Amino acid sequence: MPGRNPKPVPLARLSGDRRVAARNPVDMPFAVPVAPNWLTKEASREWDEITPVLARMRVLTEADRIALAQLCDYLARWKHAAAMIDKQGYAYPVKDAGGRVIAVKRSPYVAIHLEYGVMIQRLLSQFGMTPSARARITQNEATKEATNIFSRLAAIQSGPRLESA
Repeated sequence: MPGRNPKPVPLARLSGDRRVAARNPVDMPFAVPVAPNWLTKEASREWDEITPVLARMRVLTEADRIALAQLCDYLARWKHAAAMIDKQGYAYPVKDAGGRVIAVKRSPYVAIHLEYGVMIQRLLSQFGMTPSARARITQNEATKEATNIFSRLAAIQSGPRLESA
């Protein structure tokens, strides 16, 4: 189906979209999902940084767990590629049998970094975490949903992180 992807319901409500009720979406309550145990250490750190921001924006539901995990994984890998570029450089010399430099090639980490950057931007905008996505959001008291008592919001606001299973 050509065209723009539909905006997630919480973001549509925050931006004042009156047509969101007519779309009859599945309306899930706000909840902060628990981090999957298969995330790497680096991705788990990203989860711990991003989740409180999204919780304050009140755009998360339990259904967002995989997309959020994917974003955190991409961020960790993107940072790793950047570190490898810093360590090895943007390019490397190609030498002939005699040891003379005959060409300079771009590091594969540059392409990896760029690809993850594109994927990260797409997911960030889906979560409303880019300036253009936020510019379309207007938050008021009527749009705030009730907190799911099973969410981790209370733990995020009041204390240490709960361990995931």
